[in-house]
Amino acid sequence: MKVIYVIESLSKLGGAENSLINLVIEMKKLGHNSMIVYLWGPNDFHEQLASNDIKTYSLGMKSRWSIIQGFFKLHEILSSSDIRLINAQNFFPMFYVALSKIAIRGTKRIVTYHNMGYEVYPANNPIKLIRKLIDIFLNKFFFDGYLGVSNAVSDSYERHLYINKINTIENMIPVDSIKNIVASNKNPRIINEEHRIIMAGRLVHEKGYKYMLKAVEILKAGDLKFHVSIYGDGPLKSEIESDILSKKLSNFVSIFPAVGHYELFSAIKEADLFVMSSISEGFPMAPAEAMVLGTPVIATKVGGIPELIEDGVSGILLPSKDPNRLANSIKITLNDLNLRNKLTINGKKRIEDKFTPTKICNKLLSYYSEVLKK
Repeated sequence: MKVIYVIESLSKLGGAENSLINLVIEMKKLGHNSMIVYLWGPNDFHEQLASNDIKTYSLGMKSRWSIIQGFFKLHEILSSSDIRLINAQNFFPMFYVALSKIAIRGTKRIVTYHNMGYEVYPANNPIKLIRKLIDIFLNKFFFDGYLGVSNAVSDSYERHLYINKINTIENMIPVDSIKNIVASNKNPRIINEEHRIIMAGRLVHEKGYKYMLKAVEILKAGDLKFHVSIYGDGPLKSEIESDILSKKLSNFVSIFPAVGHYELFSAIKEADLFVMSSISEGFPMAPAEAMVLGTPVIATKVGGIPELIEDGVSGILLPSKDPNRLANSIKITLNDLNLRNKLTINGKKRIEDKFTPTKICNKLLSYYSEVLKK
């Protein structure tokens, strides 16, 4: 099966981007060819994709609303291809893939949604409302199939865009690739060494870092020895750094830039605990990667996270925006080695049972076949 995927960018900072790269590489291993069209920006995955013989095309758009440029460049790519299935990833790719139907018929179009966009950024002013009405119109009349990466995402877009049915197919977790990137064993812990907590993700509002810093402030007052390492870049970096300074948390929290998989996965594997304090998530990859690497996870009960983690079994879930509960859960988990070992074992099993590449690829290929038969 041949598929063209259309996505905003190929930046390593994006969750949807990393998920797509995992997908096309695994699809290639199964004998299915894919192409990727991205709207703008550099291609951070060029070497990885080239080594797997996966072609990419850039529309080179100056902005999201370079409509004429986007339309004609995408038309040129699609008209020279014999591929019968296009899968847009999120909003702006959806917009341009929808427009392509004006000139190119006979090709099936699917859109995959990765986030909880309308929950975080509601259509609460005239401009956003017009944009939402456009999204409703394009989804209804220009697409043959709809996917969400979690039930929470699917339910949200069904409700907001009045789509009758969005099928849920989760992001795959490339278990073997993750394991192969880092060494097989953790370094032994040193007695009385401070506990290592790690967080990873873009420095944006949705990740709820301010609630984690409030939790750190609470933990600081106790006798727990710990240090939090945050890996990520984003628009809130200066604000988070200022918050750390104002709360006098510099000895307890460090921020590191986004790094490559080897460095990040090594840091996660060596940590005692992975924490995600998000207020909104579609289906996050970072806690799943921590589960593969054997690091217990505490996360908020938002979006698709409860579909990834079973509370008290393969991780700890708690309400968002509650730093007191977060601090207490961190303290209990770090002081209970048996609990951490239980979460580690069950976390690995959860990923192996539900989200391996073969399982997800088979679900996706089955759905693609259904759409092509319509």
